[in-house]
Amino acid sequence: MPTTKHVSRVAALTAILALNMVPATAQTDTLSDDELRQVHIRGVTVEDDADLRIDRAVCDNGEMLAFGQSLESEGTPFPAPHIFCREVLKEEGKRGRIGTYRHAADFKAINDAVRSSSAQYTDHRGYVRSLTCEIAYDVGYEFGWERPEWNHQPSWRAYADAHSEQCFEADTLAAYAFVAGVHHAQADLSTLAKNAR
Repeated sequence: MPTTKHVSRVAALTAILALNMVPATAQTDTLSDDELRQVHIRGVTVEDDADLRIDRAVCDNGEMLAFGQSLESEGTPFPAPHIFCREVLKEEGKRGRIGTYRHAADFKAINDAVRSSSAQYTDHRGYVRSLTCEIAYDVGYEFGWERPEWNHQPSWRAYADAHSEQCFEADTLAAYAFVAGVHHAQADLSTLAKNAR
């Protein structure tokens, strides 16, 4: 039985195929696996805000790897989680929603936990939560999007992709994931600014 998330991704796939002028009768099996993965990535831009928020929650909760693997096991190619989740965050930023996902006190607590190398943070309700690399990446991306001038650890830019991939597919230190998120947001903002000219 398909999950709500699966139905949402299938709907996005259908919408993006329509936007790309693929005839309605065309079968997705005429597209290569890599083309289908790109369709999923482009599909993020046509999702409504609620579905985009679901995607972000799945990424933030560290569930995107399992979701992608379940689709792949059903024969539906899906992008690597670090690539897909970055696209979700970029779209949230483009829509002006990047800073509306979590409580401001949680954002600060996570940021402080990353900076102090803590494995936990206390949320705004007083609950102690584990600081996963996916949460750190999300908060780092938000931090970088809102502070494009922040220039901490510029030498780490070269490692941002590797750290985010390791975060979403295995695990890595929260600090590495946070800085990868910052650098990815800043790179995405820079690309968007160049494309707007």
